[in-house]
Amino acid sequence: MYQTFARSADYYSPEQGVTDCLNAAYKAEEHGFKYGSRIYFAVDYDAVDDEVTAFVLPYFANIKACMERMGNPYRIGIYGPRNVCSRGAAGHAETSFVSDMSSGFSGNLGYTLPKNRAFDQIVTKTVGSGDGAIEIDNNIASGLTAAPAAAVPQAGPAPLRNDKLKAALRRQQARRRRLLTSRPSANGWEMENETDANGSIWTYGIRGTRGPLTVALRAGDVRTVLVHVVRRFHYEIDALGTQGEPRPVEGWVPPTDIRDSRLPESNRATGTAVAIRPGSYPPGARGAFAAGRQLIIRDIIADTEGVVRWGGDDRSPSEGLFYVAVRPGGPRLARVAAEIRSWEEIPGRGAGVLVDMTQPSRKRRAARYA
Repeated sequence: MYQTFARSADYYSPEQGVTDCLNAAYKAEEHGFKYGSRIYFAVDYDAVDDEVTAFVLPYFANIKACMERMGNPYRIGIYGPRNVCSRGAAGHAETSFVSDMSSGFSGNLGYTLPKNRAFDQIVTKTVGSGDGAIEIDNNIASGLTAAPAAAVPQAGPAPLRNDKLKAALRRQQARRRRLLTSRPSANGWEMENETDANGSIWTYGIRGTRGPLTVALRAGDVRTVLVHVVRRFHYEIDALGTQGEPRPVEGWVPPTDIRDSRLPESNRATGTAVAIRPGSYPPGARGAFAAGRQLIIRDIIADTEGVVRWGGDDRSPSEGLFYVAVRPGGPRLARVAAEIRSWEEIPGRGAGVLVDMTQPSRKRRAARYA
């Protein structure tokens, strides 16, 4: 089993898949595991289906590609809830280690056991007594661990030895250093030099828009909350991406475009901000939104519990700007993002659902973030 953190969607990216594959293979060889042994890479949280598609599968695709480039020294398994294991098995992992003990996970509720399960984690047992008591997991083995020869990956290049793994890790770390800047934006997140370059910032489609529209944002929880904001704007304030409309929504910009890291606009270089119609809502101008539309904006911000801030509330306004207003690593962003993702599973919740903004309870909620 290989796990460092792996407890939220933020962890999973294609670049993290490469790093984890190299680290896991290096440590496995260092500790004497024979070539052909299986390493289970962990998804140790309740990943909903949308997150599996957007984050977990690209992560495992890069683990597989990286392992193949090394000559398949080790085989790939996946640890996680039933749905994660079943979907990860589709071309990415040979066998599954199912975290069935997490009975409250939505990824275990209503899903059958994956066909490729090797282990099923069912209960924790206490062994020993007093100060010597320890808890161990009771797992059911299906027998798939003794795989037939036909299931062993076909021979590729000779597997990398330890020194070559070290060199591959160094190259990966060097790529990471070139991508990062050590320069924080106004909200404390780190700027990155490129997008779609195996870093933290990727281009995503905005579901429900024409095309759909795309925007470059930081992966994980940041992407979840900002896309929710854009989608509600699109559905309830003004449709984005109408025929021939230039620049309906923009996200990441290169750090070289940022003149002052203290300004909210600098958050775009970290993938933690979106600019809606930057050509129509110029910085410094107020009054683009009438009172009724401002009420909707307040309600949208209330959805995020203030994790996202509207640039129209800043001293120097930018009414098309919405940005993450919390620093990296805090629990509030993760909690709010998880709630927003859960709305996708609940009829009558989430973006695209018409709500009565004049309800006293909604007005009171929105007023807290004015």
